[in-house]
Amino acid sequence: YFRSLIQHSGGLTLIFSGGGVLDHLLAQPATSFMLEVARHQKMAFLTVQDARQLIVKPAGQMQYEEAVVNQLLALTAGHPYYLQWLCGELVAQVRREDRMLIGETDLVFLLRTWLPRQGAQYFNHLWGNAAGFDMKQQEMGKAVLTAVCRYPDDWMPFREIVVAVPAMDKEDVLDILRGLVQMDTLAQRDGAYCFQVPLVAVWMQANFVG
Repeated sequence: YFRSLIQHSGGLTLIFSGGGVLDHLLAQPATSFMLEVARHQKMAFLTVQDARQLIVKPAGQMQYEEAVVNQLLALTAGHPYYLQWLCGELVAQVRREDRMLIGETDLVFLLRTWLPRQGAQYFNHLWGNAAGFDMKQQEMGKAVLTAVCRYPDDWMPFREIVVAVPAMDKEDVLDILRGLVQMDTLAQRDGAYCFQVPLVAVWMQANFVG
């Protein structure tokens, strides 16, 4: 039905949104019949200026310390969902205490106490839950991300990732990494990988690293 509307209904535009790896989604019968006749537009992270506005404008009379704004920008890399998620909880936390200034201690408390308790439903799309990955691929994605979040430096070389996940062969690791980069879960540079959104690494370290 949707495919027919897309192809034959003049003056009607359908917009589908979601996350995923396009190649995997096109291989799924449940989604390919719509996506193969659609135009695709990848949504990017917010610019620093836009992300800053998203932090400070909705707060109204409530104010953020500048250091908190900078840390939020660094933690989320301008990811609008995670930025709004953190800001919403910070505002609620400060309002409960009848204050008007969000300080560094509020953010530290949030990251140490509140964030680790948040369920995987807020993060599992990052290892392929909504990307067309099957369960085996999702488990491999989670294993690779756990290895990367354990690494002491920001950028983990490919060879170190292979060593860290001995249950996976080299080609599987490379294929999973390609998908994670396409989903913007990881960034790639000179054969090394790091989290696009450092907040995700903070959550995974609290929940998957013993």
